[in-house]
Amino acid sequence: MKIKSCLAGATIFGIAAGILRLLQYFFTIDETGFFKAGILSSILNIGLIVALGLGTLWIVICGFGGKKRETEFGALFTKGSHRAYFILLGLLAFADGMHRFFTFTDQLNRVVAILGALAGIIWILLGDRAVNGKGFGLFAAIPILQLGGVILSYFWQTYKYIHNSEYILLTLGLCAFLLFIMALLKPAADGFSTRQRLCATAGLSVIFSWGAFLPVMIGQLLKGFRALTFSELHFFLLASVLLPLAIYILKRLSQLPKEELAKEVPAPDLSHLNEFLSNLPEIDDEE
Repeated sequence: MKIKSCLAGATIFGIAAGILRLLQYFFTIDETGFFKAGILSSILNIGLIVALGLGTLWIVICGFGGKKRETEFGALFTKGSHRAYFILLGLLAFADGMHRFFTFTDQLNRVVAILGALAGIIWILLGDRAVNGKGFGLFAAIPILQLGGVILSYFWQTYKYIHNSEYILLTLGLCAFLLFIMALLKPAADGFSTRQRLCATAGLSVIFSWGAFLPVMIGQLLKGFRALTFSELHFFLLASVLLPLAIYILKRLSQLPKEELAKEVPAPDLSHLNEFLSNLPEIDDEE
């Protein structure tokens, strides 16, 4: 696993994808969000796909090499460095929950609203308990469920228009964020994550933050296509928090000593099985 190469590649490919996406907003995407006909649209579209595809491939190659090693949740954070990330993620989750509660009436969004309120509390508590080595149990899974519910709700609202490139990119980006949060919070839920998984999912979050979420907001503000929705503002702020958090995790993984960074996942011990088999009595065949 090459953590520094993972971060460098994710940043380069992510920024390249972001620049291409901004060029699309200014030159090849109309007011409805669809591509205009022309050779420039094809060139920029292919370029964006190549940048995202090569970036993902780079992350896979750099992130999943070497032996699998566990990492503890608290070891990833220095004293006080994590608090701002968790508070901001908690506030965003709580705000999303309140918005859904007062805006939507369907059952799915009501469930996501409740999960948002709970996830806001859990994120803040994680900064005090899990980072200090205290167990958090299955409660740490609530932010994962909340983001999964956000993805389902967003897909349910946009699946009829999924051919719109903005919806595709944001859906893929949310899935990348979900993978990162799952890898990050599994150790806090008394499970374990390998540093390879953390490295790869953090790298994906960097790429899609630059390539999908940030250009949407910048393009909307500068081009003035239409009024911003709550979801667009929420996704932009979420990416603005998870991007530096993912970069921080990658840097932290590269800085920790091996003995603190992770322990190798132990191989199964077969010595007892061999001893048991050797002590089995022989059975004579009956004539």
